[in-house]
Amino acid sequence: MSAAAQAGLAAGGSSSASSSSSNSRGVSAFHLVLVLDRPDPTAGTPQLDISAWCRLYHDAVAFKLTAALWEEERRDSYVSRESARLAALKETARDRGECCPPAHA
Repeated sequence: MSAAAQAGLAAGGSSSASSSSSNSRGVSAFHLVLVLDRPDPTAGTPQLDISAWCRLYHDAVAFKLTAALWEEERRDSYVSRESARLAALKETARDRGECCPPAHA
């Protein structure tokens, strides 16, 4: 595992939220991915194995954040709107040569 451990929000995977109700303005599912650095072993905190540490972040942060984002998506298409803004920013940076190369299809 690299220095930045991808906290997969659910036993090393990813957390997704979906609904059976249709949302014509926005997405029907999304994934929240957090990239976390490993805990500092010299910080004087009790030593946790990585899976326990990821579970702690899942329970305390990722699960609640996913629920809040899902509610905002349902209420006001927040995730869809912000995703479109990020995609536009990335495209602008790519056009200016300030970003990564095009993704492989």
